[in-house]
Amino acid sequence: GELYFWNDNTGKTLHWNDKKISLTDDRLPTGWYSSDLWAEIGLRFIQEARDAGKPFFWYLAYNGAHFPLQAPAETIAKYRGTYLKGWDEVRKARFMKQMQAGLFDSWDQLTPMNPKAPDWDSLSDEEKDRYDLQMAIYAATVEEIDKSIGKVLADLEENGDLDNTLIILLSDNGGNGEPDMDGRCEGADPGAVGSRVYLGASWANAANTPYFLYKHHAHEGGCNTPLIISWPDGMDESVRGSIRKDTYGHVIDIMPTLVEVSGAGYPEVRDGHVVPSMEGISLVPLLKGKPLDGDRPLIVEHEGNKMLRKGKWKIVQEYRETGWRLYDMQATPTEMRNLADSYPDILDQMVSEYKA
Repeated sequence: GELYFWNDNTGKTLHWNDKKISLTDDRLPTGWYSSDLWAEIGLRFIQEARDAGKPFFWYLAYNGAHFPLQAPAETIAKYRGTYLKGWDEVRKARFMKQMQAGLFDSWDQLTPMNPKAPDWDSLSDEEKDRYDLQMAIYAATVEEIDKSIGKVLADLEENGDLDNTLIILLSDNGGNGEPDMDGRCEGADPGAVGSRVYLGASWANAANTPYFLYKHHAHEGGCNTPLIISWPDGMDESVRGSIRKDTYGHVIDIMPTLVEVSGAGYPEVRDGHVVPSMEGISLVPLLKGKPLDGDRPLIVEHEGNKMLRKGKWKIVQEYRETGWRLYDMQATPTEMRNLADSYPDILDQMVSEYKA
């Protein structure tokens, strides 16, 4: 984590087949950037599987877009000036695209901008330029991930593997609002190796469009993440290109999904230790155009921020709050209306289930 460039001198190391190697190991390309490196070396491993006539499993974990944000200078330069319109206008433009894509239905689903964020028009030109730079660096890290994923897909297609490869793309949590509204922009050359750039909560409000709050939190801004699945040979024609908003899943569902599609066995004992049973459910029914269990409870707790989702209902309690909020996620998917006072019986039942 927090490693982007080959010449990072903060003492980080890489591992190759469980053995530590230096950042300048002879097996690595010269002058590498991590989003490229993960793809290039992973594709070498895939070729080893092809040569052996075996299937492959690849957990490709990008650290791109995680603070401290660093990216190639030429990619950052592409985005400079793009964000001088400010976070309010960026949020509105993004939400318009989301509605056009069918993710949301109406403007009233866009949550209000965080009231702690400075009014963009009140900022000096110097402040606007710094904020534009922070977002440009963030955008550059995301583009580098996009390009890396493109290389992976191109390799799979060229080798005839794309249609029969199950690809699952997701992010780990909501946009990062640390350390405060302003973020951080430190170093002689922000975005370069050795610098420390954090997006900050004002821009995270735009990165998280249209949700409320950020990483760490139990509201959708902290725990609603995108999930994109591609598997041409294994998906029903009816679900290709579709957007499913009538159900929900969790990262715990990926293991049972992979076990089912691969035909693998899940062990009860390994190395003399009992293996905990799988907690999630397979997402394969979704790929076949069938429904999932719509009423199973899912629980998240992170640093005192809590939630339970069951069917269309969700309860949330933020750190240091004494009461719980209740949302109907079908009616208000961006948590715009707290229904705790309107449905006390449902609230009490779900709180009891969370405690249990």
